[in-house]
This record gives sequence, C-alpha cells and structure tokens, in this order.
Amino acid sequence: MEAIVETNWPVISKGLKFNPTGSIPMDAVKTAVTEQMQGIFPGRNKPLLTDFNADTAQLNTYLGSLMRQRQAEILERAKQIGGTLQEGTSIDSEAAKQVVDTSTSRSKTKDSRVAKKPTETVEFSDTIIEKSGVKDKAELETSITEATRQGFEDVEVERFGQTRNIPSSVADIYANMFGLNPQTITDKTRNYQKTDSDGLTAAKQFLLKNASNDFSRLPKTKDGFGKGTFLPRNVMNALYTDGKLTGTLKDYMDLIRQKPTKPIYRDAVGQTIRGLLNTHIRNRMFETLVDTTPKRLRGGAKFSITQANNQINETDLDLSAKDKKNFLRVVERSVEKGFTLEEAIKMEAD
Repeated sequence: MEAIVETNWPVISKGLKFNPTGSIPMDAVKTAVTEQMQGIFPGRNKPLLTDFNADTAQLNTYLGSLMRQRQAEILERAKQIGGTLQEGTSIDSEAAKQVVDTSTSRSKTKDSRVAKKPTETVEFSDTIIEKSGVKDKAELETSITEATRQGFEDVEVERFGQTRNIPSSVADIYANMFGLNPQTITDKTRNYQKTDSDGLTAAKQFLLKNASNDFSRLPKTKDGFGKGTFLPRNVMNALYTDGKLTGTLKDYMDLIRQKPTKPIYRDAVGQTIRGLLNTHIRNRMFETLVDTTPKRLRGGAKFSITQANNQINETDLDLSAKDKKNFLRVVERSVEKGFTLEEAIKMEAD
C-alpha cells in the first residue's frame, strides 16, 4: 500500500490540494492515505480500493477523485498524526498554507497531557464485535468493565503498576476479539504459536486504528507514589529516554508497522504487538478500577483530565488558551503530588 501511495503521490497530493510547505508534514498525510488504503482509517473499515475496477478505470484517476471527496477527513487525520496547526484552525484546503515547524510538531506531540478515557475513543471493527459475540460496542464495553471488576475484586488498585498482570477474565475477552491464545495476554513468557498468527495481525490492525489515542495515553514511568508503572521493556526502549516519553506519534505508529522478517508469531514484531496491546488493555482496566481524575493522575495514568478542564472553565479566571494550558499543567502536577483537584486549582488561582 505504501508503494501505491508513493507511486501515485503527485495525483494524490493534487486531489488533496496539499502544499508540501504547509503545516501538516507530508509523511503524516501519506500515513493517513495509507490507513485509508488498508481499511484501518478511524471511522472507515473498508479498504480504499475495494471498489476499484482496473478494467473500467485508471488507478490514478480513481485515486484523484477519492482524494477530493475525502480531503477534509484525511487532512484532519494527518493533523492528528503529525500536524502542527494551532487549536481553532479549520482543516480544509487552506490548511496547507501555513508554515511547517517540525520541532514544534515533536514537542506538541510528546508534551501533550490531555487525553480522553479509553471508552470515549476506542474503535472496534464490525469483525471484532462479531467475534466477541455482542451486538455493539456498548455491550462489549460492559463486558470488559464487569470482567475487570471480577479480576480485581479482592484488590484495591491505586497505581497503574498494579495492572501489570492482566486477569484471565479480561484476557479471555480480548483473546476472543482477535483470535489469540488468552495465555499470551496473561503470561508474558508464553510463546506465540502458529495458530496465533492471524490474531497478531488482527491485533496489529486494531492498534493502528487506535494509535493516536493510545499514544496520548502512554503512562509515565513513575507514578505520583514514586513507584514504577511497569511498562513493557520493548516499548520503553523504543519510545522513552531516561524515563521520559521522547517518541512521537509517528514513532509509535512506525513501531506497530514494523514488518516481520520471520513468521509473525516467531518475530520480534509479535512481542512489540504484545507489549502495546497489553498497555492498551491496562489503560482500559485502570479507567474502571480508578474512578476519578486526581486518583488516575497520581496513579500514573495520563488520561481523563476532562474533569480538571471543566472545573477550570467554571472558575472566574480570565485565561487565554495558552495560559489555560499552562494552568492545567501546573494543576496536574499538584494533583500528582497528592493534592485534591479543588486544592490544586485554588492554590494556582491564588
């Protein structure tokens, strides 16, 4: 698919009205188009070329037409992957008229602390819903919530590190989703077998589909209690430096996209998928087990700052968008130190 994008890039970029000197990096746009080709683009489960008929149409003409139709969604997705547009800027044909600043792109991606809860963003394909034996996403989320509570019924979870061992009740659900042996989720030393090959490929597609939000939720290496969060070593080595997240969303997606040189169940790529999938599952469990923003932040998670954002909005403070972001960061650090959300807001406001 990447080869098709490269070969047809002139007509693709023309259809998108993309300007290579614009604020959305070219690689991010190519990645978004490739996702459409693969059928893993958020909101679309159908590969882009499914309806293409080489007997009745030329590929470049067909692509050019679709790019014009899907311009807005592709540029929006490319912005999420690696763009640097300021908040409030519309994503349309004018988006490519801004000036690129790749250093800003890296810092915005790695420094962003605002992330939604897993249940608010996760996308399950129709195939996953069907394999799970449920009617819709809501029913699947209910099953995961119940299984999580069952798996931790005798444990009071406060820290992200306490989720490092995924209980079988939860592993069974995710194993059914993808067609994996559940023991490969509960036991990190369990080797994959040939029968797990299709499941690993399905998990890889799932991770790509949810990459943007999963990346934004990558936890810190230490929580507010000073304890480790027990991130998988292969994830740490690829995306963290001296305990700090230094990788970008593109780095994260490239990690998932690595092509195995051996059968996937025997390749290191399989272990990368295991680490990233387990981190996704752990964030989902943590949402259920720790039910407030301050507790989640102190426990080491990076998602669900919405409550803090809402409470700041309810104050009488007159803050610009930039000042509000800085205010939010200071509040978050105070919460991590053990202050309540209300105390943290009041201290900074005073």
